[in-house]
Amino acid sequence: MKRILIISLILFTLVLTSCTFNSNTNTTDDELKISSEDLLKMKEQAKLEIDQTFNAEYNFCDKDLEIINARIETGKNAIDKAKTPKEVNSQKEISIKSINNFQSSVIDLYVPCGIPIACGDGTKDNPFIIANPGNLICFINWINSGINNDSYFELANDIDCKEFIVSPIGIMQDREFCGYFNGNGHEIKNFHLQATYMEGLMKYFGLFGNNKGIIENLGIVNFTYVLTWSSRRDNVREIYIGGISGWNEGVIRNCYSIGRADLVYWDNTIYALHPTYFGGISGVNEGKIENSYVDITAEFEIKKNREPGSGSIHGIAHLGRKGIITNCLAVFTGKVVCEGTEIALYDDEYFYGIGDRTSNIENSYFYNLDYFKEYPHRPNKCKQEYLNDSKFYIEILKWDPSIWDLTNIYIEKESNHFTFYPKLYSKE
Repeated sequence: MKRILIISLILFTLVLTSCTFNSNTNTTDDELKISSEDLLKMKEQAKLEIDQTFNAEYNFCDKDLEIINARIETGKNAIDKAKTPKEVNSQKEISIKSINNFQSSVIDLYVPCGIPIACGDGTKDNPFIIANPGNLICFINWINSGINNDSYFELANDIDCKEFIVSPIGIMQDREFCGYFNGNGHEIKNFHLQATYMEGLMKYFGLFGNNKGIIENLGIVNFTYVLTWSSRRDNVREIYIGGISGWNEGVIRNCYSIGRADLVYWDNTIYALHPTYFGGISGVNEGKIENSYVDITAEFEIKKNREPGSGSIHGIAHLGRKGIITNCLAVFTGKVVCEGTEIALYDDEYFYGIGDRTSNIENSYFYNLDYFKEYPHRPNKCKQEYLNDSKFYIEILKWDPSIWDLTNIYIEKESNHFTFYPKLYSKE
């Protein structure tokens, strides 16, 4: 009996030893206990690597520095709370990725070749003066860096952007323009945006991305926007694109935009709740657009989706609940292609002559020859002969002839675009 007990005890000891050995061999290095001193050293090294993530070569504005420093501190605090080497490494990687993503998004907004604005102090009585393309680029970089966003600016000359790389003014939601911009009747010409955007912070495109200020007495001529973008199914992004602004919560008055937009969405994740809007003046209008006009061509291709409402073209703007359009004219042509099939001519789900909330549209008209042939009795349409008569602009649209030069206007018969377009009187 004793012999049996001894043998059983030996077998139990062998089994226990084997289990302990197997358990240890299956344990990862991160799960092994280390001394508190070694863990502390590991934490200090991880925090040093987070500090080194900061890009000291780039001149970040104070607002950006606050965000970067906050992310650095958040990462360090998380590392201090870590209890294992695995947690330390995980928190370090998360923090470094967060800091790098933000820094890259800010640096990508920066446009080279800017010339500092030397005239003015940004007040109402002494606005900043934009006199050349370099000044315009400086203005873009200021607003996109959160600098002087609520200041006063004026154009001193027509500006040609043909030879320059540009970016929308106020491209991010927390870097909107909320000041005053007076074009003084001048034109910004050849403003060109061409890029492919994936998951990012940017969703507002136009000369101004996100406007909450006042823009007036300005012409945008020969703009070209060639934009391609995509989103993952779990992170669909709305995109707002306009000739003058992507999103407007301010006032746009006595302005015009002439140009073309080619837009491509190449995924299957646009839904009615996450639409894309293009408008000749603004992609979305939650403010006021007054006494303005467009002469545009817009084409929108959706590669894999036919969901109604996933993308639409508006002569002036898509209208939010607060948005108002008054005394405006839209001269435009457009096309939407879904999965290789062109949508029926000016389908109501994709095309709007002025905007899509008719109760918010006052005394405004649109012109498209092909549309009128298809729908001859639609309201708000403008006959071709009206466009060649200055009385239409003065008496019907209520434009001020002391602001608008209406002496040389002409649109050819059977044409959808102006040969000679209405201009603003410029002030030197």
